[in-house]
Amino acid sequence: MVEPSALHDLPSPASYRISLGPSTELVMLAASVGLAPSDLPKGVLDCIQASRSPFVPQELRLLATEQVLLFGRERISSAGPPLPTPFPVAPASSSAQVLKEIQLLRQELPPGCERRMFGSEHGYNQLPSAMRNPILQRKYLSIAGRNGQAIARDRRALSRYKGFCSRSNITPPFPVGAGALSAFIEDAFCSSKGKKGGRSVAHSLKLSFVHLSHHCGLPVELDAPIFFNTVKPYNGDSDTATSPSLWAVQQWEVLALHSPDPAVRLACRVALLASLLSLRAVHMVGATALSSSTALLIVINLASDKDGSINIWAGCDAVGISGPLEWWPSFLHSALEAGFLVPNVRAPSEVTSSSTNILQQSVTSDGMVILTKLAFLSVDVSLPDQVAFHLTGHSFRHFLPCIAELLAWLSSVRDELGRWATGAANSKRKKCGPRYTVMANRALQLFIRRVAVQACTFLLNLSDEGSGSAVPCFDFLASCDEVRNSPFFGPGAISYVPGFGRPV
Repeated sequence: MVEPSALHDLPSPASYRISLGPSTELVMLAASVGLAPSDLPKGVLDCIQASRSPFVPQELRLLATEQVLLFGRERISSAGPPLPTPFPVAPASSSAQVLKEIQLLRQELPPGCERRMFGSEHGYNQLPSAMRNPILQRKYLSIAGRNGQAIARDRRALSRYKGFCSRSNITPPFPVGAGALSAFIEDAFCSSKGKKGGRSVAHSLKLSFVHLSHHCGLPVELDAPIFFNTVKPYNGDSDTATSPSLWAVQQWEVLALHSPDPAVRLACRVALLASLLSLRAVHMVGATALSSSTALLIVINLASDKDGSINIWAGCDAVGISGPLEWWPSFLHSALEAGFLVPNVRAPSEVTSSSTNILQQSVTSDGMVILTKLAFLSVDVSLPDQVAFHLTGHSFRHFLPCIAELLAWLSSVRDELGRWATGAANSKRKKCGPRYTVMANRALQLFIRRVAVQACTFLLNLSDEGSGSAVPCFDFLASCDEVRNSPFFGPGAISYVPGFGRPV
């Protein structure tokens, strides 16, 4: 840490500015301790002067000293009235705490992070420090969170990771490798004494490293352990359901055609459709097959979504991991005749294949619960294990987005596989439905799903890890050299979409 005496080695700002009022940074700090610009001593116009002046209240002088230690000499406008404060003024205690947390985080970050925060080496080197430091300040303050809580969390996670590397003889700790980070999170999970069994700890650590990578330039391989959809966090909403494994989806393809039990065939077909279309089980309630479907193309209409959207378009090729879905043409014919996609089922309290009856009416929410349980039972996941592993009707929705995360695809591409409310055609980010009223997005969805299924075939042929289990284990694949060197891996895997813009 720089000693306060080092402040006197900095050049006086009077040599490079003439100003009619205090700097923006000093106005913000003064406001945080309840002072107006008019309350500042005459001639104190910036943080350097405030840190030195004996006429400045001690609390403000300490804050100004911290400001200079963190960011050096501030950039100051050449003339004119004080600029407006660029971010909300925090209470005095929180302002000091935020500055302290920023300083502590900067001490933990490895060299080069702040250069990457600018986006390029050239962008960092091009600016003198007087212009560069306020930009860094704004970047840090924008991610600090309430009273610096987000930065404090990230700093603790980074410090804990460095301690783990030191104990485990992992050198060098940076850049953060996928294997090292996976081992670190697993160690934190196993050693946790919390009532939630370490899941909240693992979730917080993953969140911190994603945050540090995206905002602080920390070099992290995020393609292995930072899978929010594939690791079971600590609470039970849609985002935390566990994705089915590649093996489970491939087995559903086999059973959907060859199972001797009609109820099992139906359950596997519905689970497979939901997985390939990134749908929740509840989306199948009221869903219908569209007449634009063919033997090679699945196009369905979803009656509603939880955000209030109705008549949502969803489509993909009638091709799975193992090849064409041979059962789809007859299933489509039945759906068009009946006027609904999925028939309802009934079962006693204990769901088994032999006790499940198929009804000639559209499926209900209770029926989808039965079909979901039966689908996972068909790949040998008992009902207690379904609860323990959090395999639910939400699990299907996460399958292809998890594959996209494993392959390190761009978030804009992953969004097209299921996070519809953030897509380009719905810039207001309010509802899923408007995404697919735009024909171009339908072509985009079809193409990206086609590539994703091809990638699943490639990954399944490589993977020996976790085969025979419905619960995914993607860490091996994410750190496998064959995957990294494949045309499916990386942000450039989908860089051009043929036929984009043509009606589908």
